[in-house]
Amino acid sequence: MTGDLLDVEALASLPDRHLVALREALRAAGYDGRFLAAAEGIAPRRFDAVRLPLVQAWLAEQDGPASVMARLFGYRDAVGRDDVIRCLDPELGAALERSGALVAEGGRLRSRLRLVPLGRAWIASDESDARHDPVMGPGATTLELLDALPRAMPPRVLDVGCGAGSLAIAAALRGAQKVVATDLDPRAVALTGWNARLNDVEVDAREGDLLAPVLAEQFDLVVAQPPFVPRPPDVEATTYLHGGARGDELALRLLGQLPAVLAPGGRALVLMDSAPENGEVALDRIRAALRDGPMQLSIVSAPGHGKHDLALGYAAAADASLGPHYAEAARRYHAHLEALGIEQTRHVLVVLRKPPPGEPSWALSVEPRSGKLYDAQALARMDAALALATLAPADLRARRVRPPEGSRIVHIQPFDPTQPVELRFVAPGSRTPDQELSEASAHLLDLATRTDDVGALVDAYAQACSDEPERVESAVLDFLRRALVSGMLEPLEESPA
Repeated sequence: MTGDLLDVEALASLPDRHLVALREALRAAGYDGRFLAAAEGIAPRRFDAVRLPLVQAWLAEQDGPASVMARLFGYRDAVGRDDVIRCLDPELGAALERSGALVAEGGRLRSRLRLVPLGRAWIASDESDARHDPVMGPGATTLELLDALPRAMPPRVLDVGCGAGSLAIAAALRGAQKVVATDLDPRAVALTGWNARLNDVEVDAREGDLLAPVLAEQFDLVVAQPPFVPRPPDVEATTYLHGGARGDELALRLLGQLPAVLAPGGRALVLMDSAPENGEVALDRIRAALRDGPMQLSIVSAPGHGKHDLALGYAAAADASLGPHYAEAARRYHAHLEALGIEQTRHVLVVLRKPPPGEPSWALSVEPRSGKLYDAQALARMDAALALATLAPADLRARRVRPPEGSRIVHIQPFDPTQPVELRFVAPGSRTPDQELSEASAHLLDLATRTDDVGALVDAYAQACSDEPERVESAVLDFLRRALVSGMLEPLEESPA
């Protein structure tokens, strides 16, 4: 079901009154995230070519304008003209037809314009399988990054590789005073501007490679979800899809440039897939891309895609009809991944912060519980823990720490008497995975629940070991720092800024 690209110039020529009418029609119809979630619950994680017939059939059975909007703008169905006009009104429908956004098919209308709700916004884009490098709207990774954004936006926000402008518009709606969006594709820049008009927000959309349009400026928050698909050598690069030969080269180049545009205390959130090679880990590969200078780097790293899923997903993008070209692309791409030695990628949320003068630098990697990347709340907890973990010993001794609420130490006694007893830290609902503990670690975690502050914890542990506090302090503080990073301990109160 390959389609044509939108005529962005024709869309841009629509007067503001039509965009206001479209926004009001979408709102009145109830075409929002809750309705879309119900449709997305049908055969999730399947290719669109496989699941669309079932989604379209379900929507056709629903009453009301929300199902009409979803069929037309979200799920590529042809809808009766009368149903569309009842939702959009005749003047708006005619204007969208003249712009090429709606196309007549007998007595029905089909949309070339993909238009989906995202929070309080609606984002217009090309269809993902449109010919000649489409501009992408929000997808699964966009929602992950959206969940990681702070609820209260800092003043200056930059969206790099903005596509249709999803994150830039979300930032503007959340109160950012200055929002800039950049993209190499002029059609993406134009669609971002159109989406800003549709949602009645101000976004400064600029054309250029990564940070080239903003190198003279600084931002409090930078967000990006660069293309991450490895590009075979015999395939022409696609702007929205390919991130380099291994898939992460573009993201790594962006990370190397970010310190230049981050204000002191500013941070970047970059969602990427990494393909380490020759025994590397994702943290090493990302650290190597950063330029010299004080930086605080945290990566939240989860299992990404295996080579089989990557090959099938790439083939589906090449031939959404799942026909002969799909089979050929799947085999060719699988061979390419094997030649690169890519068995599985890592799905990584990079948190890069430029510390104010006097704050330390660090680089660390954490793996979340259940393989789900951190949302804004978990990131805030991690930031507070890291701020505590990097304090000088005298300052750390005065602070208070506790294991996460609901956590516990589980004593596992094997039936086989020759096997050792195992102690495990279990924290349902927290950001840290379950993990094995030594007896000393278990005792320190227990003491953390029964002492007023870290100084008292050091003293209590020294007494239990029949030793002097000065002799055990360094080892205890090292454990506490690691436990704060991993999530086994959390600050009992917020760290000072």
